Amino acid sequence: LEGEEDEIIFAWQPCAESTSSALGRKLGPSFKTHWTKSGPDCIKVQPGQSLQISSQKGQLRHVRYLDQNNEIKAELSGEVILRPDLAKARELAVEVTNPELMAYGTFSWRRVFRAMAIWTVVYIFRWYLAIFMELRAVQGDFAWWRGVEVAVNSFNIFGPLEIFGASMTGEGSYQVSEAILGLCTALSVVMACNVFQLNNLPLVCIGLPCLYLSGGALQYVRTRSKHPTRRFLPCLLWTLANVVGTLGVVFFAGTVVVSYGLLLAIEWKFFAALFLPCSTAVLEIGGVVFTQLAYTGLVIEQRPHVPGDISLAAMPYMLTASHAICESARMVAVFSGAVTTGQYSWVGSLAMTLFLNVLTRTGWIRFGLYCMAKKTFGVRRAQLFAPKAWSQLHNEIKIYAGYFRFIVLISLIIARAMVHQDLSLNGPRAPAFNTSAACAVLGLLLLECVEDNVVLRQVVPMSPVLAEMIDFQAEKIQKDGV
Repeated sequence: LEGEEDEIIFAWQPCAESTSSALGRKLGPSFKTHWTKSGPDCIKVQPGQSLQISSQKGQLRHVRYLDQNNEIKAELSGEVILRPDLAKARELAVEVTNPELMAYGTFSWRRVFRAMAIWTVVYIFRWYLAIFMELRAVQGDFAWWRGVEVAVNSFNIFGPLEIFGASMTGEGSYQVSEAILGLCTALSVVMACNVFQLNNLPLVCIGLPCLYLSGGALQYVRTRSKHPTRRFLPCLLWTLANVVGTLGVVFFAGTVVVSYGLLLAIEWKFFAALFLPCSTAVLEIGGVVFTQLAYTGLVIEQRPHVPGDISLAAMPYMLTASHAICESARMVAVFSGAVTTGQYSWVGSLAMTLFLNVLTRTGWIRFGLYCMAKKTFGVRRAQLFAPKAWSQLHNEIKIYAGYFRFIVLISLIIARAMVHQDLSLNGPRAPAFNTSAACAVLGLLLLECVEDNVVLRQVVPMSPVLAEMIDFQAEKIQKDGV
C-alpha cells in the first residue's frame, strides 16, 4: 500500500474486470456498465499489482487499483477503512440500499406497474366521460365536461407544483392552499376559454401555466422572509424557462405529429418514416440544449438571487419532459397515422426509431460525430460532440419516461370498448379503430421493451470515452478556475 496526500477530488472508474474474486461472487452479483456499477466488488490483488490510497484532510478517501504496468484499473472515492475486524465489518452499513439499481438510473418495475395501474384507472374515467358526453353534445351547449377533463389531467399537480414552486421560490415544500389556488385559477381560465370551442391541447397549454404560476406566486409571497437575497425577476425568468422547456416542447412536438400526418396524406410514406424519428430526435436534443443554457444562464450565473437546490428536481424534470414528450409524439403520430390510413407504413418508422434510440443511448452517434468532426476540424472543435455531464444525465433519466405514455392509448381503447360495447378489430365502434392501429400499439410497446433491454443489458456496448476528451475537459476546468 502506498499513501499520499491528494487535493480535494472525486474519482470514479469501475473495475474493468468482468468478474470479482471468489469471495466477491459469494457476496452477490455485480452489474457493471461503462458508467455505473451496482453490487459488491471483492478483487484479489495479484503479484505485481498494488493499491494506492490517498488521504484528504487527514482522512482516507481515495483508492486506486494499479496493475503491473502501474496503469489504473479501478479508482473510486469514498470512505476507506484499513484492516477491519469482524466486529467492524458487522457494524458497517455496506448493504445495497436499492437492490433494483441498474445502469442508466434506478428503475423499479414494481413501482412502474403500480403507478401505471393507478393512472390507467384515472384515464379510463377521463376518456369514458369525454366519449360519452361528446356523443351526446348538442351544438351551442356549454361544454363543462372539458373543464373536468383538464381537472383529471391535473390529478398529479402536486409533483409539478413542487417543481415549479422550487424554481420560483427555492422551496421544496408547498401548502394545500397553494395547490387549491392554482387549480381554481386554471379551471376558471379553462372554463372561460370554452366559449371558443377549443380542443384539449390548447386548453392544457393555457391551463397549466395558470395552475403552476399562480400557486408559485402565493408560495413566493409566503416565503419572502426566508430568502432575503432572492429576487423576483430572476426567479420568474427561470420559472418561465421551465414552462418553455416543457410546454414549448409540447407545441413543437404537436407540429411534428401534424407534419407526419400530412406526409402520409400525400402518400410520401418513405419520407414520413424518416421524418418522424429524425425530427423528434432533433427536438429532444434541442430541449436538452435549452435546459443546459437556461440552467447555466438563469440559475448558476444568478446565484444567490435564485436560491434552492434547482438540480434536485426542477432541472432533471425538464430533461425528463423533453424525452417523454418526444416519445409521446412518436407514439401519437404512429397511432394516428395507423387510424387514418389503416396501412402499415408505421413499421419503417418504428424500426428507424429503435435503431437511432439504441445508438443514441449507448453514445455511438455522438462518438461518430466526434470522430468525423475531429478529422475535419480538429480536436478542439470536435469537443462539441464529446460526452458531458448533461448528455450522460439525459441518458440516465430516459428509462423513467418510456412506459407511462402508453397509459393514454391503453385507457382510450378500454374506454371505447366500454362505451360502444364492441370488441371487433375494424369498424367505427372498434376499440382500437382498426387492425393496423391495434398492431401499432403492440409494436410500440414491444419495441420500447426491446430498446431498454438492449441498453440495460449492454447487448450493444457503450461507446468509448477517449483520453483526449477527458484531458481537454480537465484543461478547460483548470483554465476557468472551476
